[in-house]
Amino acid sequence: MGQALLASIPAGVSSLSWWMLLGMMALGGAGCLLWYALFSLMWIRPIGALSALWAYYRAPGEGEICFSALFTRSRSRRSLAPAPLRAGLLALIQAGVLLCLLCPAGLILPRSLAGPGLRTAVGCLLAAAVVRLFLPSARRRAWAVASVLFLAVLAAALLWNLPNLIPAFKLVLQDAVQCSSFLFALSGAGLQLVLRGGGQLGAGMVSLQTAPGSGGGPWLPHPVCAGLQAQLQALLSLLLHLLLGLIFLCAQLVPQRNVWLQVLLWGFLCLFGIERFLQALRRFPGASRVRRAAAGLCSLLGWLLLERLCGGVFQAAFWGLLWAGSLGTAGLLLGDSGWYFALLEDYRDALLWHVQPHPRISRQHRPPP
Repeated sequence: MGQALLASIPAGVSSLSWWMLLGMMALGGAGCLLWYALFSLMWIRPIGALSALWAYYRAPGEGEICFSALFTRSRSRRSLAPAPLRAGLLALIQAGVLLCLLCPAGLILPRSLAGPGLRTAVGCLLAAAVVRLFLPSARRRAWAVASVLFLAVLAAALLWNLPNLIPAFKLVLQDAVQCSSFLFALSGAGLQLVLRGGGQLGAGMVSLQTAPGSGGGPWLPHPVCAGLQAQLQALLSLLLHLLLGLIFLCAQLVPQRNVWLQVLLWGFLCLFGIERFLQALRRFPGASRVRRAAAGLCSLLGWLLLERLCGGVFQAAFWGLLWAGSLGTAGLLLGDSGWYFALLEDYRDALLWHVQPHPRISRQHRPPP
């Protein structure tokens, strides 16, 4: 379970989610962190429920969450007529979220945001690409080691900025309710922008977490265990995002003390972003690497063309796709919430009370005698 949590860090804090966090903080201020945390905590249990339902419905060879397959199999279990239009709409929404993973992360970053510098960012990206050549994605232990190194750098950054954490945290709390005056570029954006930024960021992160799915992992005795693992992964991802946001605020307050720490963190985030990009490419149909590379290149060129031609329409489409993914997740959970509670009862009866389990639930997920 711990190895699975470590292996989930690259997907949870990839460069796309990190740039989304920076972009929303630039638009809505530092107070977005508080509202993002509250919105995400409301989604922790639904993410676990969705993962538990998919662990029950999926076939043995399937890994990632598939919205359309989950919807179709849920209706088949209830002996309802198939709804191809709604299943196709869910598949289209998930394909849109998948395209978001192929979006160049810098396009959603406001041009006015001061980052580590263009040369530094390009250098971190090239260094991460070189390191990625020696980290095969099939080996979960290799990515677990990379995650441990990332956590060590993050802990060192927190200790180095220990005197600045309390002022940064106080700034987040005050800016969340607009109790502080305008201090610098990441405060005083207005209560409406702070609330909208936190909610929008939370919805986007939920879509990015649920649509790709975890895929694989250790054998679990029950679908509810898979739901618990998904909740722990989402909670770990939220905690890391908040810590990275606080470190970024400290770097804005005291930039001279955080130059090398920023470079190391950006290097890890670029490495995780490259792996997330490759994971998104593997989900395209077609087994050949040439087709996947061509699909990724076409997606990148398409995003670049849309951003150059449309500008604000591009960002609206980007966030619209992520909101659609969040609403699609909520619709799936509302339609099959009763069966999730039946799974909870079966878990309680079979693995806690050791009594006669729920009669309608298959025994395929129960541990061998």
